[in-house]
Amino acid sequence: MCRLDRFLFSKMSVLMFVFFLAQKTYSASIEEMPCFNQVSANTNITISTNEALRESKPAIPVVKTIGSVDDMIKTAINDLIRRKSSRPGTPKTLQNTIRATCGKDLPASSINAVYESLVKSGYVKVNGEKVTYALPTA
Repeated sequence: MCRLDRFLFSKMSVLMFVFFLAQKTYSASIEEMPCFNQVSANTNITISTNEALRESKPAIPVVKTIGSVDDMIKTAINDLIRRKSSRPGTPKTLQNTIRATCGKDLPASSINAVYESLVKSGYVKVNGEKVTYALPTA
């Protein structure tokens, strides 16, 4: 591109920009926007509620109560299958995950029983401070 072409191109760019600014329309003032209009006292306003949403979410969180150790083992296995790549990597974090999944108010003996059952059944393999998994497919 020669100098004359660059000069003409830059002048055309400036002219196009000035034309664009001249054509630009600006938004209305805040007072003219419909969301800021005043509502008269006689206007009936109806607010619809979503009853299905309200019914699906309980107001009070449900506390998990898992009875037997076998139920806790099934719950822990299902949780570990669901986690996929975010499974705990150490025995301590695995025990904390079991505690969070099965119930935080459970005694440590129940958590240890679930952990030991997972190890004995072969779903969890402990190599030092590392944990590997051999879980069934979902």
